[in-house]
Amino acid sequence: MCRFIVQSTQTPQNVQTRLNAFADMARDSQVSPGKWQGDGWGVSWHDGHDWQLYKSLKPVWQDRDMFSQVPASTCVIAHARAASFDRSKGVLEVNQPYLGGGYAFVFNGWLKGVRFSAGMPGEIGAQKLWHLLQGYLRESPPQDALNWLRDWLIAHTQFIGACNIGLTDGIQVYALSMYQQRGEYYNLRYARDSETCLLVSEPIAEVEMAWLAKDVAVLV
Repeated sequence: MCRFIVQSTQTPQNVQTRLNAFADMARDSQVSPGKWQGDGWGVSWHDGHDWQLYKSLKPVWQDRDMFSQVPASTCVIAHARAASFDRSKGVLEVNQPYLGGGYAFVFNGWLKGVRFSAGMPGEIGAQKLWHLLQGYLRESPPQDALNWLRDWLIAHTQFIGACNIGLTDGIQVYALSMYQQRGEYYNLRYARDSETCLLVSEPIAEVEMAWLAKDVAVLV
């Protein structure tokens, strides 16, 4: 399953160390035999006015030279992809994060039998979920929108093995964590102090983290 990280800070912070820790985590995370988080990655950072975005088809741990090009920022969000289907490998556009309406979005999950409407925009499930969530966000605050997406998934999905979402407006960080098994692998973790809010899909080195609440959208 894909891996992601979201970090928001009170003042602009150098993010190279954090991105290196994320790359190590994505490289070492074990999805299942023969699976890896090496089908490309992306990172977005807030420059104080808008989101900037970089995507690559390289595994994140093989693209570390790029980390120095990400400037100090108050918010950074990154995603390492494990493609579910061969047909979508090597397609840069489907790599996350996704941006829109002032938000940045990342997703990982294992969903079986999702009944999307015919013609819904998006080449892969993550893009379709982002399309749905953007519609909710136009009408409601982030926590309500995420909870509505949760309810939609429960009603329209045959089996939710896991569904994790990280969402940020560049200041606040929101999350939804759902899973039915392997909680130690699928549950999101977070850390927060007076300066930094950090959300990750798997623990990273040298950060003490707590488990996120399950099945309900939260302001991290």
